[in-house]
Amino acid sequence: MKSVGVKLTVIMVSVILTGVVVTAGIAMGISGDAIRGITLEKLQAETRDEAHQTDGWLTAQMATITALANVLSQKGDDIAALGEYLSENPDTPFEPALQPMLKAVMDENELYFEVYFGFPNGRAQTASGYIFITRAVGRPWLAAGISSP
Repeated sequence: MKSVGVKLTVIMVSVILTGVVVTAGIAMGISGDAIRGITLEKLQAETRDEAHQTDGWLTAQMATITALANVLSQKGDDIAALGEYLSENPDTPFEPALQPMLKAVMDENELYFEVYFGFPNGRAQTASGYIFITRAVGRPWLAAGISSP
């Protein structure tokens, strides 16, 4: 038989090891919850900031669309007639009436440094009066948009 001292030592070591394991488990649970909470708060703050930035961008885009819609609603018939005329007469220089319309679009939105208006025949004109040939008509998404208004 073992002595009482060895038995007490074994019992004390078992109690201490059990206490260390329980304490470590509780500490890990508490620190895990704290880390999870801090991480979630940080993610919430970052998501909130991204949402505000996206909202600001969408607001700017809506302002641009509204400004463009206002100009086009005022000049829509002129632009449609001009587009038909240029499609039927592709070698004709652009009408001077197009440039003021494009300048009005630029004036309504300070984010634009230049705008252009392109026609299905591949010609385009900028608000500053530059006339160029664009290959945008060959892009599948644009060709689909032109063919089905």
